[in-house]
Amino acid sequence: MTNINNIVKVVLFGPQNTGKTTLCKKLAKTFNCDFVPEYARLFAEKNKNLSLDTVLPIANGQSQLEQDYLLKANSMLFFDTNILETLVYSDIYYNQIPLELEKMVKEQTYTLYFLPYIDVSWTNDAIRDLPKNRLHHYNRFKQELLDRKLPFIELKGTLEDRFLKAKNEINRLLQQREI
Repeated sequence: MTNINNIVKVVLFGPQNTGKTTLCKKLAKTFNCDFVPEYARLFAEKNKNLSLDTVLPIANGQSQLEQDYLLKANSMLFFDTNILETLVYSDIYYNQIPLELEKMVKEQTYTLYFLPYIDVSWTNDAIRDLPKNRLHHYNRFKQELLDRKLPFIELKGTLEDRFLKAKNEINRLLQQREI
C-alpha cells in the first residue's frame, strides 16, 4: 500500500459544464488509476433543495469520499472536484462561506489543479443550473487558486486538446518526481 502522502493528487476544478468529469474519467483510465467522483452531484441528485445548510454535509461527504479512495489508491488519484470547489460554490450561491468549511479546505493538499476554461458549449441537465455569468464564475475559481497560491494549469480548446495538455503536464510532473 502506498503512503497517502506520496500519492499524486490531481484535481479537476472549476465552474459547471467545462468537461471536468469527462476529462477526469479519461485521465484516470489513461494513467490506470481511480478517480474520486463529485459528491455534490450525488447529493444533489437525491436532495433537490440545496441551501447553505447543505454546504457542510456536502463538504463532509466529499472529504469522506476522498479519504476512502486515498486508502485504496496506488501512486496517483484524480478528483472530479474537491471541497475548495464546494467553498467557491457556497460563495456563488449563498454569498457565505461557513468557517468550518474554510478550516477543512486549509487542511487538504493536492499536487496539481486543472482549471478547464468555459470554451465548451453549455449542456443543461437536472443538476447544472448556472448557464449565465460563466466567465465571472471561471474568474472566481481562478482567483481562488491564485489567492491560495495553488499549482494549476488552465485547459482550453476542445476536449481532446484539454486531454492532451493535461496528459503531457502529468507526464512532466511524474518525470520531475522521479529525478
